[in-house]
Amino acid sequence: MNTKFSLHIPPKMWSDFQKSMLESRMFNEEVIGFIFCQRHQVSKRNVRYIPKTWVVPTSECYEHQSTDGLVLTQRFHSYLLENHLFPGLDIVHIHTHAGVGIPEFSYIDNRYESEYAKFIASHFPEKPRLISGVFDEGLDNCKFRIWDRKGREFQQIDAPRQIAEMPILSLRCVDCLQGKGLRLVFCSVLHEIHTVFQRCVDLAPETLTG
Repeated sequence: MNTKFSLHIPPKMWSDFQKSMLESRMFNEEVIGFIFCQRHQVSKRNVRYIPKTWVVPTSECYEHQSTDGLVLTQRFHSYLLENHLFPGLDIVHIHTHAGVGIPEFSYIDNRYESEYAKFIASHFPEKPRLISGVFDEGLDNCKFRIWDRKGREFQQIDAPRQIAEMPILSLRCVDCLQGKGLRLVFCSVLHEIHTVFQRCVDLAPETLTG
């Protein structure tokens, strides 16, 4: 039997996070945000993730942002991990797709998140895991999944919004530190994503039913 994972986001935190996500675009561009969570082992096969802080990048943190997809700057990505992925925390990566209804992870999402899951697990001592979420453009409908540390498999997870008060952190783009060998890795990953965008891969989500 698989372990059951759940993500509990307090209503006030979600409201602030959602507002910040929606305000970070001018029209209907895709947007991204990050929530850093602590893992709680409720029982042998029940794990709950509790948010500690969140970050939503502003417009200057993107190299590319449109209705077809987005690419963050390497500078922002490095700063994010070096200053907010503290020991004992896992990262929740949330982005939107254009359209209304239940979204689907795209081929590009699968490819990028697989590499990202492997990267964070291999470059940080406590081997953090990646949880990813995709929302429709209004952030009303979503799907979540958690990746294994090798980036080979993922499992769907529940994401109820529980009532609680949690500290909130929001920040603008700032100069990152250059340590930990993150720069070249992110440059390689982001270059690959940018190349795919240039080939006009359609990132529009499929609509699922049920």
